[in-house]
Amino acid sequence: MGAQEIDVLNKAVEEYNDGKNEKAAIGFYQVEETATVEDNRFKAEYYLAQSLNKLGLGFGSFFYYGQIIKAGPAHPYYYKAVEGAVAVTDQYRDEVLGPNVLNKAYNDQFGRLPPSPRRFRLFENTRTCNENSRGENSHDATNVRVRQTLP
Repeated sequence: MGAQEIDVLNKAVEEYNDGKNEKAAIGFYQVEETATVEDNRFKAEYYLAQSLNKLGLGFGSFFYYGQIIKAGPAHPYYYKAVEGAVAVTDQYRDEVLGPNVLNKAYNDQFGRLPPSPRRFRLFENTRTCNENSRGENSHDATNVRVRQTLP
């Protein structure tokens, strides 16, 4: 299975690089669902999210970014997934799901992300809301943070 798995993954990467995102997503999904090698699953999971985003399937893309974020900083694509999730949240002007997932996942490790004024506002306001919303409805705190960060 390992040789076939790497062949499917390599073919999906090739299709992704050639802009054949639909075919690439199918290959990445196959590997993500059946991988016997953890590193292959990690890579397939991230590039599946990327492929879905390029196909205009932001919610599907965000689902896989969210799975990576849920796995935590030990996932080799964690920081890239956070960046991807923020980009999808911005692109679709999502004021509920994306900010809520990022709010729950927020930790000091987010400081390791490359600087960006938009990202800085999002994470600074997430941290502030986390500190100020103890005992409050998290949805209300999330909406406050989003209104503060969207242009």
